Amino acid sequence: MKKSLAFISLIAAFIFATSGGANTHAAEVHYKDVKKNDHYFDAVQNLLDQNAISSSLPKFNPYANVTRGQAASIIAKTLRLDTTKIRNVYFKDVPKDHQYYPYIAALQNAGIMNGKPDSVFGVNDPLTRGQMAAILVKGFDIPPIDIYNVDKDVYSDVIYSEHDGYQKYRFSNQFSKSIMSLDYFNLVSGYEDGTFKINKPITRSQLALMIDKIQTKMPEYEIVGFRLLGLEDPNDGLLIPDAKFEIADQSIISFKNLIYSDSQYIMYEDGYLNLHPSFILLEPHKEGTTYFKNLDLNIIVKKVNAEFRVTVEKKTLVVE
Repeated sequence: MKKSLAFISLIAAFIFATSGGANTHAAEVHYKDVKKNDHYFDAVQNLLDQNAISSSLPKFNPYANVTRGQAASIIAKTLRLDTTKIRNVYFKDVPKDHQYYPYIAALQNAGIMNGKPDSVFGVNDPLTRGQMAAILVKGFDIPPIDIYNVDKDVYSDVIYSEHDGYQKYRFSNQFSKSIMSLDYFNLVSGYEDGTFKINKPITRSQLALMIDKIQTKMPEYEIVGFRLLGLEDPNDGLLIPDAKFEIADQSIISFKNLIYSDSQYIMYEDGYLNLHPSFILLEPHKEGTTYFKNLDLNIIVKKVNAEFRVTVEKKTLVVE
């Protein structure tokens, strides 16, 4: 290409529905251990509305740990995965006649939840908070925020920093990226000691709250992938300023953030990363057509089946 902008590569967009369960309650919360003034009452109701938990049991057990099998059942139901057309999976502890087998198979088929070493799923093992973060990010297509985009002052067990004349930041473990992606959208919270407690088992009420937040409070976003060449700051050759993505009519759609996708890179205190952004996060508001002020690109926003679809295309043809 002769232009400074090598044309975008548009990737599949992820749509986040802003509505939760059904408008009319399928079954009112009846559990003896869930009261209307409990902070997780509405979240439990949301699971009941989706038939994700039993409406016949007398108790919810809000502070009991969630097993991996129970979580698989709840997540598969809230994601509305088809459990009838599944490829068979093999786990030593989950035979085909197990009550959770179809949900585990559906999640495994979708690449959302896997087993453990030695062909074991750990169906009765407690699910940790870190594992749950990874499952929810994959299942609900939460944009994968990277180290450049996160608050480095939270969760000392998630963000690792070291000092050797300047400060460097890294994700501390395999679940950090998922945890910080949920935190970025205010979908999770940590503990008073400044940790997230990655390896702590998640409780039934915590799981209900996390799902409810995603389904009812997550804005509807579009992720648009870019292959950007020639937009680097010539002084440092690294970062692309947000101003490059200024949108003419922000009542149609607004720019949320640049998202960097490779967590192996280090985030330095001065804010520099040695890579290009992989995609940008856009928040659609209504149907219409607008454009990036600094780029030769139109943005078309349409609604399909009550969900936004965003297309980004060139305004003019580039002559080679």
